[in-house]
Amino acid sequence: MKQKIYMTIAAVSLLTMTACGSAKVAETTASGDTSTGNAGLITITEAEETETAPVETTAEADVLPSNDYGYTVSYEREIDDIYEYGVITAANEAGEEVWTYTSEGYEEAQLYATAGIGACGNLYYFTEDGAVKALNIEDGSEAWSNDEFGGYMADIEGESCLTADGRVFIGGGMGPALFVADADGNTLLREENFGLETGVVNPVFSIEGNTLYVSIYDGTYEGAEEHTAALDLTTMKWELLDAEG
Repeated sequence: MKQKIYMTIAAVSLLTMTACGSAKVAETTASGDTSTGNAGLITITEAEETETAPVETTAEADVLPSNDYGYTVSYEREIDDIYEYGVITAANEAGEEVWTYTSEGYEEAQLYATAGIGACGNLYYFTEDGAVKALNIEDGSEAWSNDEFGGYMADIEGESCLTADGRVFIGGGMGPALFVADADGNTLLREENFGLETGVVNPVFSIEGNTLYVSIYDGTYEGAEEHTAALDLTTMKWELLDAEG
């Protein structure tokens, strides 16, 4: 039996991780049995309905709405041999597993092919193979998928954030510098490099009031300089704060 390594991130966390590589059909385990199935396999576990207090999380300026089911959702990056998988699991207040989503398998690489973003309302956001996706927290079914992101995560703190209206803000380890989608999965903005000809690496986000700040490094690596862009969350217009002239 192959040894498996687990790295766990709380579902309501605002951290993300990601990678790239060729795909392999995922394997999932339910109730001690192992089976091979299609990518994005969802396993539903019957559990008694319980009334639970909603869980809230804070994204700097906003308090994110909790889900209607009282479920706690968690993301795990599982490594099996040379392949990585994203495993997302919902549990009720009693800790009983309600459903599990397992991604395809991707060759392990420096950047991550799957990454947990976090929960907002009745959706859980994550990335898989360059797409931003959302699952319905009620049953683990896919609510939407947007492949216009086209980036992979670098496992650094602050690579993504959510706002109370369900917008997701995310950046790729080697671009794009900023990708924004709304709660329905529609692309609101995709900015590759904020006009920096050298490209950007490792964008990090923070929210202050009605402004999203994006800290980025240019792509020169040796002697790389840090830059900051500011995005107005109402108008969705950005400016590079340290632009010359």
